Amino acid sequence: MADSMAFPLKVNHNGKSIEIKSKKEFIAKYNKIMTPKIKKKLLAQKADKVLVNWKGVMVGDGELWIGQTGKHIKVFALNQ
Repeated sequence: MADSMAFPLKVNHNGKSIEIKSKKEFIAKYNKIMTPKIKKKLLAQKADKVLVNWKGVMVGDGELWIGQTGKHIKVFALNQ
């Protein structure tokens, strides 16, 4: 999962934002970042039902945002 993240990764919760700066930090904070709500929305998402706009691809109700980072497609924001 950590390989699918763009760093720094923006994590938003209750109106506050933090940046996860590295793969190592993501792994250390995995259970706080990948909440049950985010996991549920990710697993329930149907590929043909995602929202796509100029920001990227939205999963769920905006819990995950995926977009192009350099030559790769990565998660760049999580909204808890």
